[in-house]
Amino acid sequence: MITQLKDDQYETLLPLLNGLWPGQTPSEWQDELVGFVGDKDAAFFVAWNDDEAIGFSQVQLRRDYVEGSSSSPVGYLEGLYVDEQMRNQGIARKLVEVAEQWAFRRGCTEFGSEVELHNVESQQMHERLGFQEANRTVSYIKTIGGSQMMDCVVITGSSKGLGEGLVESFVEKGIPVIGISRTESATQSGVTSLLYDLSKSGVPLTATEHVWQEIEKIGAKRVTVIHNASVIDPIERVGNLDPDRLETAFRVNVMAPMLMTNSLFQHARGTDVQLTIVNVTSGAGSRPISGWSVYNSTKAAINMHTEVAGLELEQSQSSHRVIAYNPGVMDTGMQETIRSSSADAFADLGRFKELKEKGDLRSPRTVADALRDLLFAGDVTNGEIYLVTDLLEGK
Repeated sequence: MITQLKDDQYETLLPLLNGLWPGQTPSEWQDELVGFVGDKDAAFFVAWNDDEAIGFSQVQLRRDYVEGSSSSPVGYLEGLYVDEQMRNQGIARKLVEVAEQWAFRRGCTEFGSEVELHNVESQQMHERLGFQEANRTVSYIKTIGGSQMMDCVVITGSSKGLGEGLVESFVEKGIPVIGISRTESATQSGVTSLLYDLSKSGVPLTATEHVWQEIEKIGAKRVTVIHNASVIDPIERVGNLDPDRLETAFRVNVMAPMLMTNSLFQHARGTDVQLTIVNVTSGAGSRPISGWSVYNSTKAAINMHTEVAGLELEQSQSSHRVIAYNPGVMDTGMQETIRSSSADAFADLGRFKELKEKGDLRSPRTVADALRDLLFAGDVTNGEIYLVTDLLEGK
């Protein structure tokens, strides 16, 4: 686990700082760390093994010229250390990734570092982490965010609503898209459209086979899969539910993403393909809504699937990631379905009509861009459920 230290937690760093830069006394380090209290342009991230701090990264925004850079500010790796007994487990890479993500969120598109000329081991580590040598001092620079984070993205339910917004968002950034939908969509450059109805038995696995063939054709190694396809029907009270529509909802909302993720992990086993799975969820997965027993249940199920899969990946120290994304309320066809429900079946009907009338529904493209920026920013936390409101805060 990696956490960002708060101002009152800097004492945790003392043994780690001494491991990286020996020679200073604890009081000298404490005096130095006081200078970082309240500094919004600096951050410390610590890697933990249970309750023991085993490594850290220090990142700072540099606004003066950074060797090899072409922008400002530049995120700068001021320090990186992992306890000798815990090395070669990918911890340093994760510490750098969270530092890059922090810098990217503050407007940086480049990330710098430097090492001493004689420190060949550190130079080799920087190059493994994607840095490019900028000068023989040795200074390093790398681009962060953007298309380097993925080679292609797979989107289910890609022909309308949030799915359509996601396709536009990624194509705009030059990311190849493999779209899966049950209805035809307009031909677009950079988009491979696959027609599959994920509510039909056996189709999710057939679709996955086709997707994997396309991934191999592209030669993609970093693949993001967004399980966006979803249905809200049936909206009805328990006792009045249509059995066929109930079964369809579970096939699309739960079975399809679980089956496809399971199959993709099997395909990726033994390869160097790194998967990031995003399950699109809803606030309905964590609170009961009268008339929504089916939708509530399917989203609660996909939330738990996300958390368990994330836990398992962390335990196995896998490079794959599984997260969930709550897009909030959007102006989509699903909202139209909600507003067309009967008041008898759906007690909160008036509130959803009011959201539309007041213009409080976000556009699918706004929500899509927020997810894209999260993924471009770098490493995401396994099992985490990300909320669009948090991602758009301050924007």
